[in-house]
Amino acid sequence: MWSRRWVICATIAAASIAACRAPRIEQADTLDDRVFVFLECIDCTNGERARVILMGDSAVPSLRLALLNGPDSLRVDALERALSQGTLAVASPDLVRRQAEVYRGSYRRRAAGALRDIGGLPAHRALCESKATRVSLGADSAYVDSAIVRAGARCR
Repeated sequence: MWSRRWVICATIAAASIAACRAPRIEQADTLDDRVFVFLECIDCTNGERARVILMGDSAVPSLRLALLNGPDSLRVDALERALSQGTLAVASPDLVRRQAEVYRGSYRRRAAGALRDIGGLPAHRALCESKATRVSLGADSAYVDSAIVRAGARCR
């Protein structure tokens, strides 16, 4: 018959194995400066992407934040103001709205691509989490799907 001690040991061992297989994704409240520079660069010709990839798992929390939330709402508001007022003013509110969506999409696509290239379980989990929240991704969900496939991630 199973002894109580054996059952307790087996339970602890099973919990330890599960904990090893499912590392927690560290949460970020703000973007790491290197990730921010990468997400904001226009031509990205100074190694911005490579610096983020070299960060490895430490970049995952910031990239996850960018993938799920896009750019900070204050930055989007500033872009919309710049496009609708002053010297950059454009006539169409639709164009302003579309440009804001392009900006949001750029963040998400760059974050998904960097997570794909970093690889590993934390990056895969961040990609899969974004897939589960498709509503916020809009048109970028196909890009995330591609990143998941190319990374070899297995989403449940």
